[in-house]
Amino acid sequence: MKRPDFYFLFPLIFGELLLLIALQSGLKFTSDSHLYLTGADHIISHGFNDLFKQPVFLAKPILYPLLLALLGKNLVLLKTSHLLIYAISFYLFNSIVKKLIENKFNRLLVNLMFVLSAAILMDHAFVWTESFFMTLLLADFYLLIHFIEKKQVTTQILMLIIGVMMIGLRHVGIVFVMTISLGMMLSLQNIWKGRSFRVLAISHGLIPLFLFGWWQYQVYHVGKNTERLAHFEGLSVLQNVSILSDGFSIWFMPAILPSSFRITFSVLLLILLFVLIGKYLWKTKMRPFYQIVAFTMMSYVGLLLTKGDMIFSDNERYLSLVYPFLMLFLFKIGEEVLNEKPKIKPHLLSASGVLLLYHLIRVVKNVWFWSGIS
Repeated sequence: MKRPDFYFLFPLIFGELLLLIALQSGLKFTSDSHLYLTGADHIISHGFNDLFKQPVFLAKPILYPLLLALLGKNLVLLKTSHLLIYAISFYLFNSIVKKLIENKFNRLLVNLMFVLSAAILMDHAFVWTESFFMTLLLADFYLLIHFIEKKQVTTQILMLIIGVMMIGLRHVGIVFVMTISLGMMLSLQNIWKGRSFRVLAISHGLIPLFLFGWWQYQVYHVGKNTERLAHFEGLSVLQNVSILSDGFSIWFMPAILPSSFRITFSVLLLILLFVLIGKYLWKTKMRPFYQIVAFTMMSYVGLLLTKGDMIFSDNERYLSLVYPFLMLFLFKIGEEVLNEKPKIKPHLLSASGVLLLYHLIRVVKNVWFWSGIS
């Protein structure tokens, strides 16, 4: 009989327990949440008629309101779905970790970093699309690893389906779909040896792009809405760098430290990370995966820098999609460094322990706060 995987089960149970506590007074709502519920009301009452005369569908894609409508706006079912989605996300993340990180203890550490993330837990505590989108993104990258290893057409078909669902959940999904598709074509040279692979690699980007374009056409020409064109209105790149650096740095140090110090730290850490990725991860057999993930995340953050309506309170929410892959990269680099310089193991373990303790304190504090919000 196969023994239970402690390195998977312990973090999963701990993470689900934290989420249950955070949700003990119910799911949390913001203005975005109410927009999604308004969209669900329309679908329940009128089906898909006059979609583009409704303000919600001029601003948001249809998939999440449709899910809320299928659940009958039943908050108990929705709460259960968030708990289930959290478990699926962690399962997919653990599956990716098992493929890339060899040492079991390192796997446990990176899995704990996932469940101790206040940003990820926040996504699942609020009625937002981020939790479901993260599940699709993790599934897409897991399938990418599978495709790199086995080059199966069925894998690319599944990736195509996920790509369509990603733009159905969030408009920004088109950035992920296009960069993953482009990354596949640039990084996986063997893809050009089979016609079916070429067609699917291209269609992985083109079919979602066509659907995205069709939806935007309906928004602008049927719904007569041009407000979405104001993406850059009020843009300040320097301000966005400050906002995103604040959200990034809080994963490594408390917000009470001076903003200038945290911004400088964020920039230096990212530069160091890119240097180490080039030195250690480009040499592994999964180099195409690391290249595509890095390219995708850089494109996403680059898009965030162009948002004219970026605010500090949303920085962790937006960056939460980057967090799992950042931690995966950090711990994979740590494993490669240890293989090369085993004498620094005590120092890396100490740094990992301090980081875990910091995240534990932070997530407990946030869970305690969320549990009291009705």
